[in-house]
Amino acid sequence: MNRVLVLNNYSITRVLNEVKNHKKPSHHLYGVMQLKEMGYEIITFDTNVQSVYYKLGRLLSKIPLCNIGDLYLQVKAIQTKTSYDFIYAPCQDVTILLGVLNYFNLFKKPIIALAHHPFLKGRFRKLRRYSLYFSTRGHHQFPSLSSQVAAQINLIAKKNISCYLSWGPDLGYYSSVKQLHADTAKKYDLIAIGRTGRDYLSFIKAISNTTLKVGIYCNRVFKKELDPFISSNIFIQYLESDEDFNYKQIVQLYTQSNILAIPLTNDDSLCGLTSVTDAIGCSMPVLMTYNKYIDLDPQKNNFGDVVEYGNSEEWIRKAYQILNRMPDFTNSMPKIANDFNVNIFTDQLVKIFQTIK
Repeated sequence: MNRVLVLNNYSITRVLNEVKNHKKPSHHLYGVMQLKEMGYEIITFDTNVQSVYYKLGRLLSKIPLCNIGDLYLQVKAIQTKTSYDFIYAPCQDVTILLGVLNYFNLFKKPIIALAHHPFLKGRFRKLRRYSLYFSTRGHHQFPSLSSQVAAQINLIAKKNISCYLSWGPDLGYYSSVKQLHADTAKKYDLIAIGRTGRDYLSFIKAISNTTLKVGIYCNRVFKKELDPFISSNIFIQYLESDEDFNYKQIVQLYTQSNILAIPLTNDDSLCGLTSVTDAIGCSMPVLMTYNKYIDLDPQKNNFGDVVEYGNSEEWIRKAYQILNRMPDFTNSMPKIANDFNVNIFTDQLVKIFQTIK
């Protein structure tokens, strides 16, 4: 049982090449690189946006409660079912239809999908609970990067098929890049880099006209909203696309900063977790908006602090507190990295694979 079909909402092949070329840390593959190194045969194919199946799936997804995942990838999985032993889907939405077919014995391959964000949100959350019942039950296991989401999946399935997996960084990647910039002087007290689920407006209003030196790298879509509140202590760069920065440049910016700030909107999502893994990889403390879906709380695990959404004063007060305690956080970071990294995540994932009979 070592032939794994990996179905994902973006190209696994592309990211595998980026990881091999040291352009990105391997934990962004959610264990796939480590599985290859452990001897698993990884089979994958990219979606075809020109396919009738893909277009039909996209059309259906616009109808409430009719999101069935990537129809092209799932049809392809059915057509090639003799070439693999089971399916691993690092994205939670790709295998929705296959789960239903599996439940009714119309498709007979074990499916393990990884949940990131809550399923039950929006206007139809109560109905969604019932519409996802057959799909979740049709998965062999449905682990999650959040214990809150795992509990939600178990509620939907009326069965314990989900558990929390502690996702962490590819430590070797960050270490090798940081060594290139070991003597870099600190440029910022706080740095904020991110695109999704970010509340930069509240953050900027809080730290404008203070003695804190702040760097912000965000989408250009924020420019009109943020420009009126930028003061001389804030440097901001608006990014046009994902290609504006590669990961080596991001890690270099982190080495120039004392604290990673993660200002988040008040949404039901796991946004911010990737930035937390960056902070662990770079051994830098975190100051972030509290997110109940992120289990790795920087306050409880002594690598930073949290700010309640809407409490602007906490950004200033807690930033200075962290700066005054930098040696404490620096000393605690190696333990956090030992407990949360991509190898531990992969070991947890493999234990789930081993339950397949």
